[in-house]
Amino acid sequence: MREPCVCLTRFARRFARDENGAVTVEAVIWIPFFFFILMLITDASLAFFSRAEAFRIVQNYNRAYSVGDLTKTGDVETRIEGAFTRSKNDDATTTVSADKTVVTTQLSYPIGDVMVFTTLGLPSTWRISVSSEHYVEWPNP
Repeated sequence: MREPCVCLTRFARRFARDENGAVTVEAVIWIPFFFFILMLITDASLAFFSRAEAFRIVQNYNRAYSVGDLTKTGDVETRIEGAFTRSKNDDATTTVSADKTVVTTQLSYPIGDVMVFTTLGLPSTWRISVSSEHYVEWPNP
């Protein structure tokens, strides 16, 4: 009859040499890291995409005011806030100021409103701001 120590020693040697399942251990270590990176890329992409979309909206309505399609700054603010739907809690603020030569529009919204995972850990007080200036091309009294 074999001694238990001999059987245990053989099993330990065989287990140490066996490489089946070695990839599983590495995968368990690396997969959470890759998922975190994927979530980080998703959040950053959404933030940049929403900024580009906000900039396009601000420029469109700023241009509409500068050529005379819209004649009141209140109309510009209302149209921008209606067109920009990325802000979840309606925390977007729009400011339009115009004089006889230049119209300046600013749109600001919380960064947390556009992120899905919030993996960046940014404070909820951070905001994305977009501004645009155009020369007024119509006779403004």
